[in-house]
Amino acid sequence: MSSWIARTSTVIVLRRHAVLLLLGFMTLLAALQIPRLQADFTPSDLFARVPEEEALAQRFRATFGNTDNVLLLVVQSEDLLSVSSLQYVHDLANAMQQQPFAARVTALTRLPLPAQSQPEAASATDPTPVTVAAWQAIAQPLHASASLFAQALGTTAPSAMPPPDALWRLARGEAIASVRPAVSGPQVTPDDVEHLRLAIERSGLLRGQLISDDLRTTLVAVQFSSEFDRAAEIEQAVRAAREVIDALQTPEGLSVSWAGLPYLRTALVERMRRDQSILMPGSIGVCILILLMAFRWLPGILLPLVAVGMTATQLVGGMAFAGEKFNILNNILPLLIIIIGISDSIHIISRYGEELRDGKEPAQAAADTLSTMAAACFMTSFTTALGFATLLVSHTALLQRFGLVAALGVMLAYIITVTFIPAALTFMKRPPNGSGAATEGRFEDMVEAITRNVMAHPGPSILVSTLLLGAAAWLSTGVRVDAAVLDQFHPSDDIWISTHLLEEDLAGFRPLEVYLTADSPDRFADPRVLAAMDELTQWAQQQEGVLQTGSFLDYLREARAMITNDFTPRARQQPFGSSDEITRYLAIFGDSPHSPIRSWLSPDQTQARLNLAIVDFGARRTIALANETQTRIQHIFRDLPGIDIHLTGDAYTSSLGLQSVIGDLASSLGLATVLIFLFMTLLFRNLKLGLVSIPPNVLPLVFTLASMALLDIPLNAATVIIFSISIGLAVDGTIHLLARLQEERRAGHTLENAMARSARGAGKAIALTCFSLMLGFSVMLLSAFVPVQRFGLLIGISMFSCLVATLLVLPALIRIAWRHE
Repeated sequence: MSSWIARTSTVIVLRRHAVLLLLGFMTLLAALQIPRLQADFTPSDLFARVPEEEALAQRFRATFGNTDNVLLLVVQSEDLLSVSSLQYVHDLANAMQQQPFAARVTALTRLPLPAQSQPEAASATDPTPVTVAAWQAIAQPLHASASLFAQALGTTAPSAMPPPDALWRLARGEAIASVRPAVSGPQVTPDDVEHLRLAIERSGLLRGQLISDDLRTTLVAVQFSSEFDRAAEIEQAVRAAREVIDALQTPEGLSVSWAGLPYLRTALVERMRRDQSILMPGSIGVCILILLMAFRWLPGILLPLVAVGMTATQLVGGMAFAGEKFNILNNILPLLIIIIGISDSIHIISRYGEELRDGKEPAQAAADTLSTMAAACFMTSFTTALGFATLLVSHTALLQRFGLVAALGVMLAYIITVTFIPAALTFMKRPPNGSGAATEGRFEDMVEAITRNVMAHPGPSILVSTLLLGAAAWLSTGVRVDAAVLDQFHPSDDIWISTHLLEEDLAGFRPLEVYLTADSPDRFADPRVLAAMDELTQWAQQQEGVLQTGSFLDYLREARAMITNDFTPRARQQPFGSSDEITRYLAIFGDSPHSPIRSWLSPDQTQARLNLAIVDFGARRTIALANETQTRIQHIFRDLPGIDIHLTGDAYTSSLGLQSVIGDLASSLGLATVLIFLFMTLLFRNLKLGLVSIPPNVLPLVFTLASMALLDIPLNAATVIIFSISIGLAVDGTIHLLARLQEERRAGHTLENAMARSARGAGKAIALTCFSLMLGFSVMLLSAFVPVQRFGLLIGISMFSCLVATLLVLPALIRIAWRHE
């Protein structure tokens, strides 16, 4: 293989004009494809799909709409129940309902509530007189149930009974209550305000859900139509909603803030784009600084930048040509390729300086550099690509494609770097005397001295590293495996503040849905089923993290309160007496598609939902709550056949998907570790070298986990992918050091001298690549996203640990493994 590499290196240098022209032509073709690149930043694509849960969610959404995809506009005012404030809420809600993206708009002024109808005088010429039998069939059961109801409340029967006119109208089959919005016309009147005050005082459907207890915060909830479910459509809808708000005149002292999953996801996309405009130039600036400090030679700075620029252009152009869209994950690939691709350039230019110091001409020095470095750079690139490629074991298509494209990008960076830089170097003047590219300095002396000391006394290095590894492993057990939506924002962020306000004052934004399906329409008119739903509701309200509950049962109670004119909490909790009574109350709301009960009960009355509005307390606690809920459901509904109950909703399905993603990435990390070290053993043709290379590269991963535990950074889809990247990058220094060691041993040096010369020759490049990776990824600390900031921080910790382990731990392990030499 070495002879083939030597011949290829000579050809590349001799045919350098053709090589450079070909690379330039390929880059130009790729650049022409970039305008065709499309983007889709839908965050839910990152979660693994559970087919059964997806099918269930689709059935649920077909009936009740996407209850997760709700834009929440939080309106605050010191005097919310004033005509001007309510007029603004009413105008905002009406304007939103006219938008094409709005399937349903819920607001304080639009919420239909049951209200008592005014009694009418009986007509002597009524063509359908009520018979005594009909009266008795209706009035007697109602009188009996009302009497029992009154006794339970400790009152007299008449006060709990509907008025005689109401009984008479029920006997005739007429509704005795109506459902109408709080404000029926376009203008809010003082009478409407008083009506709302009374409704808020009496109704259990408003306070704590649509309006806060202090009456200063209310919601306008815009449920999106089913076709607005991808990031592009949601972003378009949020933009239109902004235009609506901008067009309205805001009363003095009133403010509007945004919340809900559509807004959070749109904010993610917007900030991602803003990040690109900051992080890309920042990473290039850091690379220039590193190259300047390393070489102080203009070609040594420009050529690596041109190489990674060509790589990024060809990669993005290739994605566009293949129809691969930019998404929430792979949008960082150009940044990764630029930071990772610089590493091989540093090693090549450093070795080129060594060859020049031996008195060789630039063309010969470039050819010899490529001949000696091609194999080692291939190994480092291949192992990095392998770390990415193991993401193919994931069950998430987004992660699979990310792993494949990233692996291809790393290998593309290798091909361009080892062809472009040696070919281009032959056209450059020699570095001047004193240039960092052509001289050695104090750093090399220091690295050599440290290596000789470690080789002479390996015991202390092994002992200290073992103790640190044990402590880090113990700390790692405290890492939380969790993810919450608000993990992506800092507590000082407006989004974080408004969302927490929503959770503190109202019903939050994360729904856990209990989806009930019945085998016949009369199941949800069965008092036993409603009693079971009520028991489940009362249990859920006592669970930590549950903010509110909701079901069609709440509306039936409102109807009964209106009819009986009893709004006390104790009266509301009384069970329903018969199926006929339930049917009557259901009939009050009618079968109009705009009926409020249709959000909770399907038109054919075979499907219902019970909503648990929960705190955004993370996937781990969400799954725990869901498991407890399922256990409780099985207990409560055990004697009620004909009812199937499942859990769904974004809080539940995304948590299940996250668990699968974490498992996939853990498997890919294990697979990457095994494959990388098997590959190294085979490539070096030495089992000992393969084995001693494992501890220095596992140690950085354990240290990174320990750092996450100390900094309380959870392990989730955004952080666990770091380890698949780190394992491929961490092994690069080990490969370069071991490859140089074998080269020095073949030259006849003793083990100590060979190790010292290897550290002196490759140590500077290893340190520079680690620092370039650390500083390159540190630019991510400028991101607007907490996960991206953590990504940069943890990669930096991993790379620093890798540098220390490679230069201090690896020589000690080699000395012990070959102690008889």
